[in-house]
Amino acid sequence: MLLSGIIAALTSLLIPIIILLLLLPNACYVVEQQHAVIIERLGKFNRIVNAGFHMKVPVIDRKAATVSLRTMKNGFGIDVKTQDNVTIGLEVSAQYHVSYDMGAGPADSGIYKSYYMLQEPVDQMRDFITDALRSSIPVYTLDEVFAKKDDIAKDVNATVSEQMAPTASPSCQRSSPKSHCRPRLRTP
Repeated sequence: MLLSGIIAALTSLLIPIIILLLLLPNACYVVEQQHAVIIERLGKFNRIVNAGFHMKVPVIDRKAATVSLRTMKNGFGIDVKTQDNVTIGLEVSAQYHVSYDMGAGPADSGIYKSYYMLQEPVDQMRDFITDALRSSIPVYTLDEVFAKKDDIAKDVNATVSEQMAPTASPSCQRSSPKSHCRPRLRTP
């Protein structure tokens, strides 16, 4: 009788301990330096956590995304036409990062906007840069494109930053046509 009581007590203690040990690894997590994690509770935005050790409620809370706060680089090529009717291929290099501005509340922060406002922020930024280059370069001749590449880069940065600010706020650090543009004559 005494032995069965001890076994019943141990069993009633052992089951919660096993459940706790299974859920504990899911409750604790570490956010690396220069990263932020978006936490959702039952599918709805809950909070943004920065670098360090954190805990969340297992099953109820989930890590929706890990957002890098580092400056990233993206390179791509485009073809543009100059004022003197020459089509040139440009190798474009863009350096960007998610806006560090936390805004009035979490929903106004660059981290929140970069995850919830655009499906593919890097592709969207690339499209904005391409559009800005294709609208600014046709006013220059081929020689002026090479001579004024820094001015073109400033115009592109201003245009892209203005276009991206209301939606996702990846801050464009620098985008410029690289100096090794390869001119190609337009073929009719």
